[in-house]
Amino acid sequence: MLWCPERFSNNQAACLFELYLSGADFWVLPNDFTVNQSIRKDVEITEREKTINTRLYQKFHEESCLKHARAFFAAGEWDSDRARHCRISCQKVLAVWGLVIRQA
Repeated sequence: MLWCPERFSNNQAACLFELYLSGADFWVLPNDFTVNQSIRKDVEITEREKTINTRLYQKFHEESCLKHARAFFAAGEWDSDRARHCRISCQKVLAVWGLVIRQA
């Protein structure tokens, strides 16, 4: 089961990003839509809290890229079509960590 980070439970983009990096494809259907209506009230957060959230999400992005890249490397699937999203989305993160990225 894929990990949906609890620390971003109110940020559905984090869950979708994890799925995307794992190799899932998303399709937009032309005649369908979804409405997400939250019943909880938005809480006002300070600029400091926004900065903290942004930094946490940036670290999450890096962590997710490294986690999925490592899994693909270990499974011998780095050059597979399934790893394509990870190769493309994580190029910068992996380069910072000194990992060589080959485009398939």
